Amino acid sequence: SNKAFRQLAYTGKKLIPAKLRKDYWRPMAVLEFAPGQGAVGRSVFHKLRELKQRHQLEWDDPALLAMTRRARGEALNDQRGNSVADMAAVLAGIGKGNRVRYDGDQEDKVQPEYFYRRGRRFLVNKKGGQQQEETTAAVAVNKEKGVVKEGVVEVVVKKDGDAAEGEGEKIWLHQATVYWANEQDKFYAEQWTENVTHVIGLPEKVKKGKKAAVEEEAEAAAEAPEAAKAE
Repeated sequence: SNKAFRQLAYTGKKLIPAKLRKDYWRPMAVLEFAPGQGAVGRSVFHKLRELKQRHQLEWDDPALLAMTRRARGEALNDQRGNSVADMAAVLAGIGKGNRVRYDGDQEDKVQPEYFYRRGRRFLVNKKGGQQQEETTAAVAVNKEKGVVKEGVVEVVVKKDGDAAEGEGEKIWLHQATVYWANEQDKFYAEQWTENVTHVIGLPEKVKKGKKAAVEEEAEAAAEAPEAAKAE
């Protein structure tokens, strides 16, 4: 609970709840990547967390200045639209260090292996440099053929002035699946790249977790009066 509270930015007095009741909160969406792509998921989480903080702390909207302090805090706490737009941008590979954007030179890099004996380090994989050159060359050839690896697709990103069909920068992005609790939420974003698949409805494991949380809160509420009487 304390870890969750630290993620909430201060936007006004009495605008941060005293308790995070699990039966009052439900997931808006769940992002899923291919198996073995945990580094991509952590990168996306990091980017979304940074963007949320910036929306709440670096705002410069004149309309917010005209509001009362409480109304401004409530408006800053309503991040549904911003969160969806941020998801679309991050899953499109935008941002420095965003690992949704596939870079074969970095991800397929062969790491040298070492073992230690009596405080000294010895290299096991002595052909690491040669293997890295072969891996980089293979990735370049596969990109020309239109094949990289499973879970990665080619996407054409249009820039200003790219009006023709198929015109724009070609990049490689990891595939992602977004499960929505409410189908209408995805329309907060202006557009989604082709590497994103939308599914209506949350995964079963999330629904089971929500049900268990509601039952846990109900049991705690029922036990509270009994404990007070016993005292």
